[in-house]
Amino acid sequence: MKKAAFLFLSLILFALNGLAEDEIKETQIFLSWLDNQKSYFSNCSPKKTDSGYELCDKTFIKKEQLIKLFKMNPDELVFFIKDEKINLKVFCKTKTIAGSFKKYCEANTQNNAQKEARLQGQFHPDTNTIDLQEDAFPGSLIHEYIHYLQYNNENKIEGKRYKFERSRLQNNLARYMENSTNKVEQALKSKDELTAKKHIAQTLEASGLMMKFSPWQDLIDEKNIFLLYIKFGKDFGASDDDIQLAQKNMGFICKRLNLSLDQCPAIPKKETDPTKA
Repeated sequence: MKKAAFLFLSLILFALNGLAEDEIKETQIFLSWLDNQKSYFSNCSPKKTDSGYELCDKTFIKKEQLIKLFKMNPDELVFFIKDEKINLKVFCKTKTIAGSFKKYCEANTQNNAQKEARLQGQFHPDTNTIDLQEDAFPGSLIHEYIHYLQYNNENKIEGKRYKFERSRLQNNLARYMENSTNKVEQALKSKDELTAKKHIAQTLEASGLMMKFSPWQDLIDEKNIFLLYIKFGKDFGASDDDIQLAQKNMGFICKRLNLSLDQCPAIPKKETDPTKA
């Protein structure tokens, strides 16, 4: 009976290892696909259509919807987000001014990297949650809602649902790294250095792949929304603050990724990059 149980457990572990290897391979293939699309995404900008705007990942946003959202006050926006079944966490600032979303804020539970990034907002596809700072502009909450639309976009670009597939692969990598790290700890406790080294190598491989996704968040997800605000913001009611913030952040992305000048506004010399963790 014990032998049968051991054999069954061994088969499960073998299957899990095979699955992890498949996920690594799938991630490598997806990153290769992104590399092949780099020229397109680098030069692409949002397009205006008869009824709205098409982003470079084929996400479509109705102009009528954007006009409606930008006419909402902060309370109406919060109600809208919750009515869309999106989780919303508004974080209080330690030194606060009268923020637009102060009445909804809670103690900041973000990790140090998130706090230091000083982003006004962030959408987490894995939990369907928007994090927002209490002093964020209303347009920043709409920005994160557009990320939600990008994630749920079913229009494919060169056969891929970009943000949906990227998020799925990143979540798989995160789980893989967590499992490998746990195996390293177990192996070290058992003084099994050979097994520990094996899982350390796996963790480092997954970590390296995870880091390769970072520039694409800037190049596709963020750039598209910043350019949407810069090029068409006045058409759908974005405030001057929203457009100026988009220009500033677009400048930082241009500087990091060396994008063409026609997409890149001048960047203030002494500004600190709020999009860099």
